[in-house]
Amino acid sequence: MKQCAWCHRTQNIHTGEWENGPAIMLQEASGSICPDCEKKLREDLKSMQRRDGNGSGNVKKEIL
Repeated sequence: MKQCAWCHRTQNIHTGEWENGPAIMLQEASGSICPDCEKKLREDLKSMQRRDGNGSGNVKKEIL
């Protein structure tokens, strides 16, 4: 079972759809990222890169 590490939604193993999950990480689930959170993360990274002058290295420091 996959569970998004950001929003905790789980992926239905039969349909492949991401569904609302529990508010905590499930022990039996593998950490993953759902398509919605991946899209938001990519948008946030692009925004940080634009603000930071396209890749001066500070983006990694803010994320870590």
